Amino acid sequence: MTLSRQSHIGHDHRGGYAVKNGIHYLTVHGMVETEDSTSYAVVHVDGERLEIDGRGRQPDQVLELGAPDTP
Repeated sequence: MTLSRQSHIGHDHRGGYAVKNGIHYLTVHGMVETEDSTSYAVVHVDGERLEIDGRGRQPDQVLELGAPDTP
């Protein structure tokens, strides 16, 4: 059985993030509006958390596994 803890969903120019039923949904920032910047991330899995190492317009984030749902 495979258990999903995170989903990366395409891109949105504003970016996006939510937690639903314990699954983190992260939408990477778009980069169309910037000529001299990029937007991507490297994900590091560290025990019970995911560390998002953002590059360019994408911010760094730490996603705790088992986090409560966002409103």
